[in-house]
Amino acid sequence: MAQPASAAAAASSSTVEDPQPACYSAFHKQTKGLVSFQTKSGRNVKNSIRKQENKQGSAHDFSHFELGRPTVRGDLFAVATDTPEASQHFLTVVSASKLEGDARIDPLVCYARIDEHVSDLHWLTDDVLLGSTGKGNLAMFEFDGQDVKHTGNIRDVCQSYIREIAVQPGTINSVALGGFDQKLNFLDLNRPDAVFTQRLDMQGIIGSVKWAPFHGGSYVSCALDDGKFYLFDARVKIKEASFFFDSRKEDMYTHERYNEFGVLLGYGDGEMKHIDMRKANKVLHTVQDPYAEAIGNIAFSAEAQAFVVSGFTDFSVWKVNGLEAKIHSHADFGDAPRRGDGFACSTVWFDSKTVLSCDNSGEVGLFLQDFA
Repeated sequence: MAQPASAAAAASSSTVEDPQPACYSAFHKQTKGLVSFQTKSGRNVKNSIRKQENKQGSAHDFSHFELGRPTVRGDLFAVATDTPEASQHFLTVVSASKLEGDARIDPLVCYARIDEHVSDLHWLTDDVLLGSTGKGNLAMFEFDGQDVKHTGNIRDVCQSYIREIAVQPGTINSVALGGFDQKLNFLDLNRPDAVFTQRLDMQGIIGSVKWAPFHGGSYVSCALDDGKFYLFDARVKIKEASFFFDSRKEDMYTHERYNEFGVLLGYGDGEMKHIDMRKANKVLHTVQDPYAEAIGNIAFSAEAQAFVVSGFTDFSVWKVNGLEAKIHSHADFGDAPRRGDGFACSTVWFDSKTVLSCDNSGEVGLFLQDFA
């Protein structure tokens, strides 16, 4: 097992002063290739989930289980329950085409009862799923087209709950993950007897971990709840960060890299900060998402050229046109009668025209985005 490294020593650029947003005009002139986020002049399209349930059959109720973040594979997606204190837990595989079709046809392909909650889930191959389960464990599941089965565990990968797993693009065995034990772990799943390749002591709770496809999929990024962002070169034994940024703002729960240098940071008060890794000491600008009151996930689709932002109590879709991003739609979750202040959803891209949302009231919905 690799020895822990200090995150303090890993910071390769100095802590920034309290940053100020760049004005839009300066942003357009000076920052080629990055987008500007607008909220005032955007096209706000309310996609009511009730309308979609009644008219499109694109929502399904899992008996009020609290669902985690889904993972997509072709026409199928998998989702699991994400409540540690629940008395029962399950993993299910759903057909999106059936979910969108005849409401009389059950969209569930299969489901399995499992021993622990699942905080994150990924397809590794067409028939293998990797999930973070319980308090710091990993579990493997096999799907044969009709049934899904639990096939094995890697116990005690972390000493507390895992927040997010990232799989290296183009591989099925290289994994990075982190969470409440403040360690960023690098694993090789092909080495079950010596699974760790590196482990970094981040000295802060890790809210999100991403392994983006840019630069050949060589760099892992992570965001800490205390507002720090790191980028590491996973090809080498890590002694320092390739990039470090301290936003000096607490409750930074997620981030997303949308190109080689552009990064979005998402916060618990619904704010997003936009940074360029070529400009280490500057926030390009700050924007308040008008619908996601607390941001738990940001997902970018290169095909759609759009972001989906989700958390408490809604999700919103931001469409990128040239160097500008505007609000395109949101689900109007907050107005639904059974959703209150505790409602949360986790939303990802199903394809370039559809977002998939799962929530903690047990509903799954597909939302078609009309980008025309």
